Parts: sequence; C-alpha cells; structure tokens
Amino acid sequence: MYAPLARAGGELLETLDAFFAAGGTLESAARALFVHPNTVRYRLKRVAEVAGFSPLTPRDAFTLQVALTVGRLDPVVPGVAPVPSQTSAPGANKTPQTGDDRRRSL
Repeated sequence: MYAPLARAGGELLETLDAFFAAGGTLESAARALFVHPNTVRYRLKRVAEVAGFSPLTPRDAFTLQVALTVGRLDPVVPGVAPVPSQTSAPGANKTPQTGDDRRRSL
C-alpha cells in the first residue's frame, strides 16, 4: 500500500502524514503544509483512489497509518528514489578534525 502512494508523488505521503499529525483535522493539516484546505481534501481523495483506503474513515485511517510506519521502516520502493531521512543532519557522520566521512569507532 505504501509503494503506490510513493509512486503517486511525495505530496500524497506528506499530506497524509500532516493529516494524521493534525489529529485528522483538514484545516490544521492545511496550515502545517501551507496549502488551502481544499488542496488537502483533493490529496486525501487521491490517497483513497490510489491506496483503496480513505483516511477519513477511522478503520482505513488506522490501516494507512500502519502502512506509513512500515513504509518508513522499509523505504525501498521499486521505481521510486529513496527519500533521505530527516532525522540526521547533513554531514552528521563527518569527524570534526578531518571533515571526511569516516565513522568514529568507540
């Protein structure tokens, strides 16, 4: 279920994530994404078309939340470039003395 959403475009995953983070409130999700609430409605409708589950239905919303979580744990989706993790800052593995990418060992 994650793969079709990822292939359909990152904005669907981003909107779905914002919608769930906003507690299922369209207006709050729209503010977080800096888009009009109608844009969020349209994207959620596209999610339902692509995934076959509506984020507006509690049971389907739970299924989509699980799919997002599992999809992030195993982000390899055929035909889609991997999305860089937002948890690590660029250059986080660089050592301060040399500036190279060697990992420090303890």
